[in-house]
Amino acid sequence: MNAMQFNGRQVLAAISIIALAVSAVCSCSGSTDTDVIVLDEDVKTAAVSIKGDTVCTFPDTVFLWRAWMADGNHAVCETRTSDWSGLSRDQWAFEVYDTRTMERTARFLHSGNGPFEVLSPSSYVAGDTLFVLEGTKGKLYSIPLNEAAEGKGIQEFSFKFHTMKAVTYKGKILSLNPYWFESREAGIFNGEPKLFFSDGNLIPYDDSKVSSVNCFQGHLLTNPEKGAIVYVENSYPLVEFYDDSLRLTKSVTGPDKFKPEYLNSNGMLFFAKLYGRPYGPVCSDDSYIYLRYDDNLSSEPILSAELIDGNVAISFNDGDTEEGAAKDVLIFVLDWEGNMQGSYRLEGLAVCNAISSGGNGILYASTEDPDTGQLTILRYKLF
Repeated sequence: MNAMQFNGRQVLAAISIIALAVSAVCSCSGSTDTDVIVLDEDVKTAAVSIKGDTVCTFPDTVFLWRAWMADGNHAVCETRTSDWSGLSRDQWAFEVYDTRTMERTARFLHSGNGPFEVLSPSSYVAGDTLFVLEGTKGKLYSIPLNEAAEGKGIQEFSFKFHTMKAVTYKGKILSLNPYWFESREAGIFNGEPKLFFSDGNLIPYDDSKVSSVNCFQGHLLTNPEKGAIVYVENSYPLVEFYDDSLRLTKSVTGPDKFKPEYLNSNGMLFFAKLYGRPYGPVCSDDSYIYLRYDDNLSSEPILSAELIDGNVAISFNDGDTEEGAAKDVLIFVLDWEGNMQGSYRLEGLAVCNAISSGGNGILYASTEDPDTGQLTILRYKLF
């Protein structure tokens, strides 16, 4: 283990860089009639193995990190940024390619401080929309994937609150609350909602409470037609289903039971022990939710922290602690009511950095070619 000492801001930056998306221990609703589905080991052992086909391999992967299929013939690619400073001055945040010809058809969101410009963007796909969060500038961008091939349809929203993840939902901004946290083990009961709606000006939380911004950064998926909102925890196995009023209606837990431990330092929460990211990447379509589940996690924490002389000292695990080859990527498929529809192994794929749905049981996975390191998109017909 390598130990390093950081002050609060340095720790926050370090955790953001390694993208350790997380959450807490209890649901925010406190409802006793919420349905709970517990997955068992069968969801892993009975997974169906699916062979994939290569859609395309990008020749200029030095500038590209991951990609989502916008339609059957175009891919939206996120460009690489430097670890600490974000985009360089001359970079575009996204480029769109025709996967048949490998020609670029569009690019959008240039580096900068002006309108429709970003510095350190955080991007994710929910349904048929790419969202780009620029938290330091209080900006959220939405890009319909079906218009991305031409670089059109981009909308810019401004907000005054702090958040780690936000999407649009029925004319409002839906966000994670950076002051939500409920944990008997950590002795923290903030009494805040986990999710909130805002018009951009409303700040519906009490910022005098313990901040969970380091330890609550999971995924949001929405289906406005079904009136369904899904929160996918990323530091332990939990998927939560909410209705339009943000009432928790169902939780899916398991198949593993590990949970992180937490450290409260001067009103800011950190991980005392973190074991990995079981869920993520994720995506959805009108009918189903697709979740990458990592069952290669170690029983030893990948990150540990303690207080030394008033500062948070973080230790990172140097390498694998479990023996055996990594398992193929495991995908869980749920419907919008939280019912398991199947589990699948993406044959020959050990790592993916983004997934996107093509409808009708088709899943696209973005990864790096293990031999060349080039960005590649694979297509899998799950069902």
